[in-house]
Amino acid sequence: MRIPPDVMDNPFGALAAFYVPKSILERQIKIFLLVKDETKPTAHSMPDEVCGFTEILDDLLRKILL
Repeated sequence: MRIPPDVMDNPFGALAAFYVPKSILERQIKIFLLVKDETKPTAHSMPDEVCGFTEILDDLLRKILL
């Protein structure tokens, strides 16, 4: 994974691209992408926002891969 992704791998202008293996989609395992919002003051450095998960793209990825 390159940040930012190559132009050819980035049709949506994303800052980062995470690739989900076909085997994970076949097993219907959900992956959540958690990030830390640095603008919110907190006493810890743990992630506090869910910014993505595989279910959003499952339909598109299944059409492409399966």
